[in-house]
Amino acid sequence: MTILYAEDDIDDFEFFHETLKSIDGSHVCFNVLNGKEALEFLENSAIVPDVIFLDINMPIVDGRACLKEIKKDERLRSIPVFIFSSSTNPQEKQLCQELGAAGFLPKPTNQEAATHQLREALQSIPNSNVKSA
Repeated sequence: MTILYAEDDIDDFEFFHETLKSIDGSHVCFNVLNGKEALEFLENSAIVPDVIFLDINMPIVDGRACLKEIKKDERLRSIPVFIFSSSTNPQEKQLCQELGAAGFLPKPTNQEAATHQLREALQSIPNSNVKSA
């Protein structure tokens, strides 16, 4: 599975990447630092990810604006997009769902929660072949 993760905090990306490797080391994960870079990656790369994870609060182009652009693009709109956020605001979650997010995930605070959350998100993707714990 190929994953694109837009995250401006390198520590958060490394935590995500380690968690992903613990679930299945065969996944390939690309990191970009903001929504603008994510959109450029999606436009210019021959690689089309199977799933996209977006931090909601990023500089230049935030996760909401990036999600909105992805869902406007006929070539990209079927890619599941999950939003990661430290926000627990229900309006934020609802807005992201209305924009087409496959899920709104609170940023986990420990490895066990991160593994559970990421495994569930990946299992929700058709043909993901991610095994349950």
